[in-house]
Amino acid sequence: MRSTDALGRIAHALLLALTLSAPGRLTAAQPDETASPTDAVEDSPPIVGSLAEYVTVDGSAVPASNSIATKMPSPIGKTPAHVGVVAEPLLSAQRARTLSDGLRNVGGVHVVDGLNVFDYFIIRGFDVQSSGLVMTDGAAEPESTVMPTYNVEAIEVFKGPAGFLYGKDPLGGAVNVVRKQALPVNAGRFTASTGSFGTADSTIDWNLSDVAGRKAFRVNGLYGESDGWRDRSDSRQVAVNPAFAWRPTPDQSLQVNAEYVDAEFRPDVGLPLLSTGDLPRVPRERNYQTPLDFSDQEILRLQTDYERRFDAGPTLRIKAYHRELDWLTDGTLYNGILGSTVSRTFTTLDDRQRFSGLQVEGIFSVRTGSVGHRLLAGVEVARQTDEFDLGILPPDGFFPPGSMIPTMPSIDLFDPVETFAASFAFPFVSGDSRATILAPYVIDEIQVADRATLVAGLRFDEISTDLSFSDNQQEPGRANSSVDRDDSEFSPMLGLVVETLENWTVYASASRAHAPIGARVVGAAELEPERATQSEAGIRYSAPDDRLRATVAIYDADRSNLAITGDNGFTQQAGDQRSRGVELELAVQPVPRLRLLFSYAYNDAEFTEFNQLERVGPGPTDFAVRDRTGNRPAFAPEHLAQLWVNHRFESGFALSGGARVFSGQFIAEDNQVEIDGALVIDGALSYDWGACRIQLNVRNLTDADYESRGFLATSVTPSRPLAAWFGFDYRF
Repeated sequence: MRSTDALGRIAHALLLALTLSAPGRLTAAQPDETASPTDAVEDSPPIVGSLAEYVTVDGSAVPASNSIATKMPSPIGKTPAHVGVVAEPLLSAQRARTLSDGLRNVGGVHVVDGLNVFDYFIIRGFDVQSSGLVMTDGAAEPESTVMPTYNVEAIEVFKGPAGFLYGKDPLGGAVNVVRKQALPVNAGRFTASTGSFGTADSTIDWNLSDVAGRKAFRVNGLYGESDGWRDRSDSRQVAVNPAFAWRPTPDQSLQVNAEYVDAEFRPDVGLPLLSTGDLPRVPRERNYQTPLDFSDQEILRLQTDYERRFDAGPTLRIKAYHRELDWLTDGTLYNGILGSTVSRTFTTLDDRQRFSGLQVEGIFSVRTGSVGHRLLAGVEVARQTDEFDLGILPPDGFFPPGSMIPTMPSIDLFDPVETFAASFAFPFVSGDSRATILAPYVIDEIQVADRATLVAGLRFDEISTDLSFSDNQQEPGRANSSVDRDDSEFSPMLGLVVETLENWTVYASASRAHAPIGARVVGAAELEPERATQSEAGIRYSAPDDRLRATVAIYDADRSNLAITGDNGFTQQAGDQRSRGVELELAVQPVPRLRLLFSYAYNDAEFTEFNQLERVGPGPTDFAVRDRTGNRPAFAPEHLAQLWVNHRFESGFALSGGARVFSGQFIAEDNQVEIDGALVIDGALSYDWGACRIQLNVRNLTDADYESRGFLATSVTPSRPLAAWFGFDYRF
C-alpha cells in the first residue's frame, strides 16, 4: 500500500529532525497559550508565507491582518474588501480537520459535502469547482481534494473576482492556505484523538533551530483513519510536510517546503431519490454503491520562497513551486429508482495534473510629492497540464435486449444484494490540457490623504492553451477535437478605504476576473473566456480596546459566458449568473475570557440567462433545450449564519459552542428538488494541565437529520448524525 510508504517517509523525517537537533531549551507553552510553536518567539524575523499579525483570543484567534488581498501583510481595517481569515487556534478548538471544516467560519461561504472525496464550497453563490481558486502559500493547487489542516497556520478567503493578483479561474473567489513554516525556536506539539465511527488520528509538529536562529527545521505529520458513519465510507489519510529555513543574514531568508499526502476514500453520492424528489424510507446509513468503489489521491507539493531586503528599502521575493495530483477513482452513480430497484452507472477516472511556476516580485515604498505608495510589482510564469481518462459502464437496459455487451446491474432498493463483480468500463472520454501562462501584475497602496488609501491592482495574462479531447460515446474515436488558443486578458481592481470617524472606516471596490474555455465546450476555439465582475462596499468599526469589531458589506457580482453541461455530456456557452447580497460579521469580548464570533449572510443568486440541453427520451436525438433563466444556482442558500462562543475559566477549563443555520437550497440548476435548511449545533470542552490539554468535541448535538448535497438531481447525501471525539494535546 502507498500509505505504508508514506508512514516510512514520516519516520525518516523524524529521524532527520533528531540529527539536526542543536543544543537549546525546549519551550513549553503555558496553560493559557493555545497557538502552535509559532507564538513562542515574539521578535522572530519575518517569515515568508506566514501571517504577520494575530490577536489571540483564549482558544480562538481573531486575525487583525491578511495577505491575500494585496500579497502584502495589511490590516483588515485598511483592506478594500471583506476578506475572511481563520487562524490555527480556532481550527484546533473546533477540531477542524479539513479545509471545508475551517471554511465554515467564514461569512458568505457555504460548505457542502464533496461526495466524500473533495472539499466543496460556495462563495457568495459561486461554487469552487467552476469559479474558485485554491492556493497553498500563494501558489495555485490542482483540482480541489480533501485538504487536511494538520500543517495549517491560517486560511484566507478573498470573496469575489481575484484575477488582479491570481490570474485565471478565481471568478467567485480565492482561498489561500497558509502553512506552518520553520522558525527560530525549539518546540513541538503532539496530538491524538479518537471517537465516533472508528475515527482516530494523530499529528506531530516539531520545530528545531540552531542557537543563532539562522537554520531551522520543522516537520508536520498526520495519520488519520475512519470507518465513516455510512456503509462502506471508510477513509485514510497520511501526510508529511518537512520545512527548512535558512537566514544567512538578517536581510535574507530562504524557506523550502516539501509535502506529500496519500489519501484513500470511498466515493459516496448518498441516497437515491424517488421520482417525486423525496427520499425513500430506507436507513440513512445505507449505501447502494459497490464494494469496488474507491478514490485514491496522491499529492506532492514542492516550494521554495526566497526574500531579500535591500538597504535602500525595496524587497525582492522569489517563489518557485511545483504541484502534482494523481487521482484514481472508481465510483457508482445513480440514474434513479425504477419500481423497487436502483438504476446505476459505474464510472472510472484516471487523472494526472501537474502545476509548476515561478513568481518574482518586488516591494517598494516610494513617494510622489505628498503621496505615499506601497507598491508590489511581479511576474508569474507557469505551466499547467491535466491528462485524464474517463470510463463508463452504462446501466441495465442501455443496450438493445439480448445484447451481450456488459452493463451495470441494478440493485434492490429495500433488500440490496450486490451482484457486480468486475470494475470493467468502456473508454468514454479522454482529455489532455496544456497551458502556458506569462503574467505581469502590479498592486499599489496609495496614501492619498491622512485618512484615505486608494488600492489599485492590475494583472495581464497571456495564456497559450493546447487542448485535445476524445469522445467515445457513440464509437471509439468518432468525436475528437483539438483546440489551440491564445487568451490575453487584463484583470483590474480598484478600491478605496476612508477613515471617516475615529474607529470607523468605509470602503468600496470593484474587480474583474476571467477563466479560459475548456475543450469540451462546443466551439471552444472561437468563444470568449468566462468573465466575472463585482462591486462591493462596506463599513467597519473597531473599538479602541479591541473588544468589538464589526463589518457590514454589500456586493453585486455577475458572471457571464457561463459554460453549461447538458444531458448529452457536451458543454455549451449559454448562461449568465448574478449574485447580490449583504454580509455582517462581529467579533465581541463582552467580558474578560469570553469571546463571541458571529456572521450572517444574505445572498440573492439567480441565472439571468441559462439554456440547458435535457434528455426527453431514450433515443440518441431525444434532447430538448430548457430555459432555466430565473432559477437559483445549486447549493446557494439565501440565508447563512454562524455563531461560535468560547469561555475560558481561570481553573483551566474552557467551554465552547456554536451553531450553523442555513436555509433551503436546490440540488440542481433545474430547481426541481430542494433540500431543507437546518440548524446544526456543535460544542467543545477542554482542560489545560501544564503543557497538556484534553479536549472533547461534539458535532450535531441535537442529532438533527438533514441533507448536505445532491448529485445529478438523482441523489442526496445525508449529513452525519451526533458524533463525539476525545483528544489529547501535548506541547514540548
